[in-house]
Amino acid sequence: MKVCVIGSNGRMGSFRTKLLEKCGVEVIGVDIGVNDDSKTDGIDGFVIATPLSTHKDLVLHLAGLGKPIFIEKPMAGTVSDITEMFDVCEQYNTPLYTGWQRRMNTNFQSMKYDLEQQKNDWRQIKIVSYDNPTPPPHVLDIPNYIYSDYAGHDLNEVLWLTNNEMPESIQVFESSLKYKDKIDNSLIVMSYSNGRRVVIDAGVANPNNYYGQELEIFTPSIVLKSDNTKPRYSFPEHYNQAFSSEIDLFINVCKGLDIFPEQYQQNINTAKLIQMCIDASVKVK
Repeated sequence: MKVCVIGSNGRMGSFRTKLLEKCGVEVIGVDIGVNDDSKTDGIDGFVIATPLSTHKDLVLHLAGLGKPIFIEKPMAGTVSDITEMFDVCEQYNTPLYTGWQRRMNTNFQSMKYDLEQQKNDWRQIKIVSYDNPTPPPHVLDIPNYIYSDYAGHDLNEVLWLTNNEMPESIQVFESSLKYKDKIDNSLIVMSYSNGRRVVIDAGVANPNNYYGQELEIFTPSIVLKSDNTKPRYSFPEHYNQAFSSEIDLFINVCKGLDIFPEQYQQNINTAKLIQMCIDASVKVK
């Protein structure tokens, strides 16, 4: 089996490459683009691990091959781009999947099950999310990076936990921990009906060199908490099981042994939440 990883030299591209090779997959690594179509010969699937701005063009270019495409989150920056990407892949019967690995995390899956036992009657959800290693300055320079990329995971996680419920409003409170001219910390407050709310404390500049991702769900009768007993030195180590499960799914889809779960609406709603955060950010400036 042969997989092409586009953006194989980047942080996520190199990590996905290692996971694939660990599973015995032959990996063909290329940089940002696939201008040389000979690189697609004999390929069973594609992993796109490039900057957000390149995702749409790459998917549209590869869709006609009919091979499974695994793309790093977020899928695209706008609802219209996401819709077009899904439509074109459907036209060519090309399986398309976005890597939101937290949904594969067994700890979070257990919490979601426990929430369902409470009839999904939540009152507050709190997420604390700090990256490690801190992205380099050129990554933080990407416009609205903290919302369009990093906190996108948290927003998608909230949609998963709340069964795709959208908030009535969003406020953001921004600060800089390390880079004076960049927003690298944001407190996101999402307000829902009946006084419910979600609070996300997201930071991409980590002064303590420690990866943090904590989840608390408050219900009328119990408080659900994620397991924070294990050392967490970086996000690949913390989510290694979830990342591996995603790759196993991708490999099985490439072999025709499985199908990707439906992702259209969650990607659409995630893009909407990201835009709501960006719009709220503009208001506080």
